[in-house]
Amino acid sequence: MRRALRQRLGRRPVRTVLAALCAIALLGVLAQEGATWIQWRVFTSQLTALEAASPSPDKLVTLSFGFHGRLVTLDVPVSDYAVRRAEEFDFSPTFGRVGHWRERYVSAAVLTESRTGFMDALATSLRRQRTRLELDADEYVELMTRATQSIPYGHVGDPLKTPLEVVATGSGVCTEKSVLLASLLVHEGYGAAVWSLKGHSHVGAGVLTSGEGFAHTGYAFVETTEPAYVGQLPGGYAASGPVYPAPQLIEIASGRSYQADPQVGYILWLRASAERASRHGGSGRRDVLMGL
Repeated sequence: MRRALRQRLGRRPVRTVLAALCAIALLGVLAQEGATWIQWRVFTSQLTALEAASPSPDKLVTLSFGFHGRLVTLDVPVSDYAVRRAEEFDFSPTFGRVGHWRERYVSAAVLTESRTGFMDALATSLRRQRTRLELDADEYVELMTRATQSIPYGHVGDPLKTPLEVVATGSGVCTEKSVLLASLLVHEGYGAAVWSLKGHSHVGAGVLTSGEGFAHTGYAFVETTEPAYVGQLPGGYAASGPVYPAPQLIEIASGRSYQADPQVGYILWLRASAERASRHGGSGRRDVLMGL
């Protein structure tokens, strides 16, 4: 074999060396993929075991926020022991990868969180408000969105929180609150996703829509860190191209779609028209009204 290799190297030295380098590189990639797969399996197994334990709640966490001109109060039972266990768990791998591995980590995290006892309790509280306010399926998406948005913004750089920690501690950053909302949407039977705006270092939730959605994907972008309509992007986040890479859509689960996106689009158009009119000293107000 060595003799044959020497003969081949003598006849085609460049090609043989290149083939050897490619083989070494391929082995390196396969080894890295294998190691990452093992890490992913360990993470998902530990997260599943963590969330499978359902200690009895021993306190209520209250969330209050305005919705459609009315005050909404959610009383969510939680367990201090479960919160402490969650704080000890390293949830950071959820967004610690890129590309297809980020998709696998985020999908596993959201699906696992959507099945927890805490998510059952949170959804139960939301359903009570849905009944009280007589909301339809689209308004219920808006209620879940507004509840998530009402949680104050957390501190970037802190260990990544699970949805339980976000609600129990009363704060969360975009990654954490997007996992919370996406988990809620999955739990309640909606088509859900997570958006990663890599060029902006920003993450949002996604919900299946009846229209074309954000970036023609069929999923609306749902901002979780500040008040916004379903499908409304904060200023500047719509940019893409050579400076900003295309947003990454991580589809989590299929389900019901949000049907009110045409109405939201019309509201946003009216707002944009009014803003343009105000920049011109109000001269365009009649034009806005004529468009109604």
